[in-house]
Amino acid sequence: STTPGDSTVGTATATTVAAKEYVAIGESVMEGAYVYLEGSGVRTFAKEGRGPEGAKNAVIKYRDQGFIGTGTKLVIQVGHNNFMTADQVAAIMAEVPADIGGVWFMTVHGDKAWIADNNDVIRAIPDTYPAVKILDWDAVADQTVLCSDGMHLTCGGDTAVFFYTNVILEALGLPAI
Repeated sequence: STTPGDSTVGTATATTVAAKEYVAIGESVMEGAYVYLEGSGVRTFAKEGRGPEGAKNAVIKYRDQGFIGTGTKLVIQVGHNNFMTADQVAAIMAEVPADIGGVWFMTVHGDKAWIADNNDVIRAIPDTYPAVKILDWDAVADQTVLCSDGMHLTCGGDTAVFFYTNVILEALGLPAI
């Protein structure tokens, strides 16, 4: 015999996981802190070269798989790789579940032509989405030693990695490493 609802069980249901309390989506800068973020309880999906479209697609993918759901605290860092627009941010936000536990967008840091403009876009997000908090990596990144590109974390041992990780953990209310 079948139980009610059997006909609705499909591959999408079979592959979903329980929503994680903390999820981070980013690019290569965040990738440098992957081990420590994961070890601190932040499920981290970071990929080199990810831009706003990739961040949006990651939100869709991990939402649909169940990682991002009710109560999830979501950190997004995007904008190190190219210019981004408020419309691209809106496209990301359109995919974030309404019952999310919170969204933090991180500013970016480095010596590229688009960094300052992207940070203006990022810092303006709460004007449109008042519940979004800004994690101002750009404001504190000079307090640690980054790679020669002024962006990446992993060139001088773990000092910058720990610093970056702790900026995220502190914002989420998690213990520092």
